[in-house]
Amino acid sequence: MRNFCIGLKPQSAFGTPLVGDTLFGQVCWAVCERWGEARLAQLLDGYTRGVPFLVLSDAFPRGYLPRPQVPGRFLLRRELGDDPSQRKLLKNRAWIDSSLLPNLPSTQWLDNARVLDWNETAERCHNSLDRSTGATGSGEFAPFSQLVRRYGPVGVDLHAVLDPTRLGPEELRQILTDIGSFGYGRNATTGEGRFEVETFEQSTALGPVATGGAGMPYLILANMAPQGLEWVAEKCWYAPETRFGRHGSQAALWGRPFKNPILMARTGGVFTPKVAPLHGFVGQGVGGRGELSRVIPETVHQGYAPVVPLRLEVAA
Repeated sequence: MRNFCIGLKPQSAFGTPLVGDTLFGQVCWAVCERWGEARLAQLLDGYTRGVPFLVLSDAFPRGYLPRPQVPGRFLLRRELGDDPSQRKLLKNRAWIDSSLLPNLPSTQWLDNARVLDWNETAERCHNSLDRSTGATGSGEFAPFSQLVRRYGPVGVDLHAVLDPTRLGPEELRQILTDIGSFGYGRNATTGEGRFEVETFEQSTALGPVATGGAGMPYLILANMAPQGLEWVAEKCWYAPETRFGRHGSQAALWGRPFKNPILMARTGGVFTPKVAPLHGFVGQGVGGRGELSRVIPETVHQGYAPVVPLRLEVAA
């Protein structure tokens, strides 16, 4: 497995935030549409048995990673740890230079963290025309607005852990280009979710994962399914996230687009595995055998997440 950092240039607003598990699902559809269902089945062989062909992170500001979500005793001087005003002031320092994080002690995270206005939400108006009148109206034809996300000029980084023997880097770049041309997520047919692939480089931002031994904590860079895996429980901190997935492409029109919900750990959590990961990811593939969908029993969901090893130190 090899780590890559992919630079994306947003070309429009996004109806769906750029998150790893959703983007992975769209990658699967794009593979199927470009190379056929047989190629997708080949790539997904072993996916729920710990052998993914691809693991994608959420999108982050270019050159930055999210500050790990750990208790204050790892971050603040002891005399400030119980001061609510200090905690609130420092909460928005949410981003750390990706080149620093793997080797930076946790007691220095806040000194090196930054506040970045890298995306914002806005309202976008929509109209539904009544074809009998050629105009909007009331009820289902009333104008409405939806929230969209706009990514700023700082740029967007996407981290990928890829098995190049199954899907080559140029093939992944082509698939992401296909998605960016058609549109990612909700309202792609109205022009949302467009992006270009600017850079595609082998990454050192995820740090020396191979040097991590048992008991080393890791930052997860996407929503992750930790259930049933072996963790050092007292060294895991995360927020839960329930994912309500939907089928994409033509399957969205088959009458039952919704998948079964999945409880996951949210991006930015910290997990300490009992056994060090062999590659730059942790977690598991979810689904198959009808667990997520009765429409497409083979449906899987990305429960893996790229990781960054961390240095946790208790503040003096």
